Amino acid sequence: MNATGNTNRPRSVDGKLQLVTFKLGEEVYGLPIGHVREIITSRKPTRLPGSAPHVSGLINLRGEVIPVFQLRVWFGLKDEAPAASATIITEWKDERFGFQVDSVQQVAWLDRSQIDPPTAQFQQHAPHISGLGKHEGRLIILLDLDALFRDSDEDAHGRA
Repeated sequence: MNATGNTNRPRSVDGKLQLVTFKLGEEVYGLPIGHVREIITSRKPTRLPGSAPHVSGLINLRGEVIPVFQLRVWFGLKDEAPAASATIITEWKDERFGFQVDSVQQVAWLDRSQIDPPTAQFQQHAPHISGLGKHEGRLIILLDLDALFRDSDEDAHGRA
């Protein structure tokens, strides 16, 4: 638990999960709202020499230096969209990170019954996906920050 009392666990009330949804290309993704600190208009980060392609750089947010990642590049998506319009500031294990996204959609509540786990085949190739939510006739790809950063750490240590 951090100083604000947040355990960084997905917020669930009466079997429902609250998500911040956003788009990358035509696809809708979701992050548990418990990880989201704020949403800001994207700004140009300071690029770090030698950083991974998905690392946009660093921003100064009210005196706090925050690393920013391009989810589109991290996920290997084609860069056909206009420049990211929003940055979602998240918190994971008491550290803050920014994720540049094409657009933020809404805050949505999903019943646990509306969430399907990824198939074993899908999980093998995209372990950072925790499930697929069904909401208003669309699928929401649910992200797992633990897996996303664990995979990133493993990649970094594997290259070292």
